[in-house]
Amino acid sequence: MNDGYQHQCEWMPVGGASIAPAEHFLGDSAWQWCLVITREATEADLEEFQYIEEVGDHIWQTVIGISHCPFCGVTLESDNTKGEPLEAHFHHIDSSNSWYSRRL
Repeated sequence: MNDGYQHQCEWMPVGGASIAPAEHFLGDSAWQWCLVITREATEADLEEFQYIEEVGDHIWQTVIGISHCPFCGVTLESDNTKGEPLEAHFHHIDSSNSWYSRRL
């Protein structure tokens, strides 16, 4: 179990992407880790998207279950000891065009 730990490596981009425990994003998924890619609002976005109120608000976020870090290749700690293939599990949340987020 990863107990809230976030994977960090020297190849990860600064901002916009992180590797976090899947339970916080994918619920009851069999995946234990996920890649989280977030597009945050800038000053220019505040004028383009009427429902975005502040710099730093999420415009959209994509989350996908992973077993390895896509940046350094390390195998992430998992209870899937059999190494069985898992069904892809992902979410895309778009907050750009309404007061509520749409999960696609």
